[in-house]
Amino acid sequence: MTLFKKVFITGCAGVLGTEIQEQLIKYGVNFTGSDKEVDIRDYERIKKTIDKSKCDVVIHCAAMIDVPRCEIDKQIAYEVNYIGATNVAQACKELNIQMVQISSDYVYDGSKEYKGDGKEGNYSVNDYVNPINYYAFTKTLADIAVQHVSSKFLICRLSFKKKGVWPYPKAFIDQYTSRDTVDVIAKQLLNATFSGLCGVVHLGTERKTVWELAVRSRPDVEKISITDIKSVRLPKDTSLKLTHIPKIW
Repeated sequence: MTLFKKVFITGCAGVLGTEIQEQLIKYGVNFTGSDKEVDIRDYERIKKTIDKSKCDVVIHCAAMIDVPRCEIDKQIAYEVNYIGATNVAQACKELNIQMVQISSDYVYDGSKEYKGDGKEGNYSVNDYVNPINYYAFTKTLADIAVQHVSSKFLICRLSFKKKGVWPYPKAFIDQYTSRDTVDVIAKQLLNATFSGLCGVVHLGTERKTVWELAVRSRPDVEKISITDIKSVRLPKDTSLKLTHIPKIW
């Protein structure tokens, strides 16, 4: 596959960034990346790093994704998620490089009435975004910035969990999602990237509750409601109408 010769990954030490690297090795694609040693809030630093890498596509994974923490450390969340994404988009524009922005299903407020068949997701790429917590707000701002700044972009709205056993004793019985394990989502992401798709896409698998996802790997997981979480508002249904992604690998 020669659409892109070299990939640059921000947040390369994170769960998604690490999985992307493992898959790129398997597919024989050249890559490099950065993590906390390069502050994406520093425009000149991130631009210089990307330029030096001689890449032709940037997959922007770096973000503050701890939803409750974003409610507490709002300034840091704003700087990392919004300013950081804006800086990467501006650098990609200046360097004439494709940018892949890792967005979130939480940009939707979860209140849309569901009229699907039980498996198809609820939100389409054309649905109105309306974040209800600060993490989602910063990711929405990032999406808007990328669309306005970058001339060549792919925004991937998605959600994932780590591979392996569900890591928590409880899972939401009343929150619907298209989330899946990071290896599944990363493969979709790379297929979307290397197929040359542009604009906004939805990645994931069939609609399910978070609890239904959790019991696949941990049958004894207990049920909890999103209303039991008092520190942050959580959307009820951010399941996605999935974009058709060509299969390259």
